[in-house]
Amino acid sequence: MIKKKALEPLIASILLIVVAVILVTIVLTWGKNFTTQSVSQTTGLINHDVLSDKQSFMKFVEAKNGMYTFDYYPPNTGNVNFKVVGYSLLGYNDYIPLEPEKEIIRAGKFMLPLGIVNEEAITISLLLEDGSYLTFKNIKNINLSPSQSDCPAGFVPVPGNHLYGTVGNKGGFCVAQFEMKVDQNGDGIGDSNTSCKSNLAETWKNKQPSCGYTLSGRTIVSSAEGYPLTDINQTDSHLACQSIGGHLITNEEWMTLARNIEIVPSNWSSETVGQGSLKRGNAGDAVANVSYNGADPENGTSRN
Repeated sequence: MIKKKALEPLIASILLIVVAVILVTIVLTWGKNFTTQSVSQTTGLINHDVLSDKQSFMKFVEAKNGMYTFDYYPPNTGNVNFKVVGYSLLGYNDYIPLEPEKEIIRAGKFMLPLGIVNEEAITISLLLEDGSYLTFKNIKNINLSPSQSDCPAGFVPVPGNHLYGTVGNKGGFCVAQFEMKVDQNGDGIGDSNTSCKSNLAETWKNKQPSCGYTLSGRTIVSSAEGYPLTDINQTDSHLACQSIGGHLITNEEWMTLARNIEIVPSNWSSETVGQGSLKRGNAGDAVANVSYNGADPENGTSRN
């Protein structure tokens, strides 16, 4: 998938430059690699139903693109040492480990990259090292994002997420909305050349000498029309993305997309966020005569 800077929290479809096969299953993995040690430490704290005595001196300030700012103003500034080790959207249970943990050593403002990008009013709990918690109700996150005009044709803007380092100068990035296609006549629309058609499916055989996307007058485009580009390895996929000013999508960018996807009600089977299951696309068993691979998070295209 090609990424560029700028998406309103969910795109209808995301297309990949397909490596060796046509469509791939998106694999989403936690970018923070939570450790067994930190999970054990957090879930092992038995007093997490106790409201911290710091609650009266803590207030929520603002949240932008998953970065939450709080202000701690205790009456005695000489004793402020404490550590935030987890957070939760559920109030007081099922905490997610915060990695790295945040140690507060002075009064004043501090920031936590929680990665929660919901713009509706929510309740957040912070779990402290001593097992007590802080809770903040009716708080909202604001998502900054590039505009649609910042993105080229066939790309959509994506609001960035501080947890994954994808905010950038314009608030996010642009990502290809469709599988990358070969444009062989310069009109910006993917083409369907029957002489380059795969025998297995309606895909573009890039390895065939007369079908390479690098031939004079050709380029690749994010387009609903045309045959998806196949028969291209990861090295050449990198070069293909670079040829139009983009790059293969990173794991951090995939995770940013996932966090945006999860806050859109229509993406849930129940049409209510957090209830039921998320739609996940083709799992490889629904279409005959087509081979699918599990996708590495880099098997996509993106632009800065």
